[in-house]
Amino acid sequence: HPHFHQPFDQNPLRLPPYTSYEMAPKQVFFRTLEAKEKNGSSNFLSALQLIAHIVTPIRKGMIHFFLQNRNTSIEQIEWIFLRELGRLFQALIAPPPDSGKAGNDDDEEDSAPSVDPTAFFDALKPCLTKYKKPTPKDASQAVQILLETIESCTGTLPVTGDLWNSMLDKASLSLVARQTIVGKTELEDGEILQRTKNESLILPSPYVIPQFGKKVESTSVDKLLKEWCAKQPHEYDFDTKSFDFEVTIPVFAKGDASSDGWSVTRTLHFDALNAFLFVGLSRLNEKGEPTETEIEFPKKLDLSKLCTSDVTGSKEYELYGGVLYDDEDYVAVLKNSAIEDPEEEGAWQLMESEEIIPMEEGDIVEFLKGEGGEGPCGTLAVYRSCDKSIHKRMDQILSDIIISHVSGVLNTKSEYYYEEVVEE
Repeated sequence: HPHFHQPFDQNPLRLPPYTSYEMAPKQVFFRTLEAKEKNGSSNFLSALQLIAHIVTPIRKGMIHFFLQNRNTSIEQIEWIFLRELGRLFQALIAPPPDSGKAGNDDDEEDSAPSVDPTAFFDALKPCLTKYKKPTPKDASQAVQILLETIESCTGTLPVTGDLWNSMLDKASLSLVARQTIVGKTELEDGEILQRTKNESLILPSPYVIPQFGKKVESTSVDKLLKEWCAKQPHEYDFDTKSFDFEVTIPVFAKGDASSDGWSVTRTLHFDALNAFLFVGLSRLNEKGEPTETEIEFPKKLDLSKLCTSDVTGSKEYELYGGVLYDDEDYVAVLKNSAIEDPEEEGAWQLMESEEIIPMEEGDIVEFLKGEGGEGPCGTLAVYRSCDKSIHKRMDQILSDIIISHVSGVLNTKSEYYYEEVVEE
């Protein structure tokens, strides 16, 4: 593998691909997550639930890092954070204490104690300080901060840093868009000078749609994405900044050209898609109250018309989770993949801090939609790609990471993994 540089056999145990070598239990359970201190923690708590239950390759990699290094003496703050994150993820999907049953049971979930994230937050704080991350104002920013912190911390790992970077990019951190900026101005002879600038952008994850017509009574996530990618007013000084090409067009094609400076617009198209699409929505007004706009969260999202020809494979996404804003708290909602019937109670889980409420998909979609400014409303949607190939690539990268973890031991006094005999 091109990312490996260690001077030893890359797979000494002859392990099969990760798809058949599972460190995490096959049955995934749901556990509540309750912090003893507030300080904006509901933002982080909902974000942790989303990543743990939806972005499964990150969860599995973190759990394996924890299992391999739980008894290792570690001083580097980044590695302590990764270990505590893995410990927390393992607790969030673990069966309730003293549970001998194979499946989830509602009574067991209700009686199971909440997972305490205190040790995780203690490990997170030094990293937030070092990497200058702010206190999240909402759940969308909390997801962004966590993903970027994971990226920064895994980047310090010997051998596997590049692998982690590649997997995080495929997961959600490399939503690449092509921005086309067009400027028009009217010349003295009446003709129109048009200049065009094309540039690539790495959009943040979650991709937050900042504005969507406050006076609109109802809209939908897919419509908002289309409108935001469509032609929008833009600021760009074509007199002083670079451009790719220019043309002179006749006066009858004047359109929105201006005789006083440049009239500038921009359009967006996705140049690459991720395995998971996080879409944030600004649904609170200046007072921090939900706006009256109701937003439909479609169960399927088709981005075909928003992509360039460079994007191959399926461009459809399926709704797998989200975050509700309710009475100044952010609450995660998660799809339960163990239940196929969306109308069955428990097909979705509403992750309150003190209890888990099993719900039908229709009820969750209504909660996310909002009720005209009253009650809970969705501020974040998480969609999972229907393109199987991208998930297969992520599993292969995860397999390489796992093999590196099993093949060597993290030595805090060196910058590489060294080989150790590992007995199962």
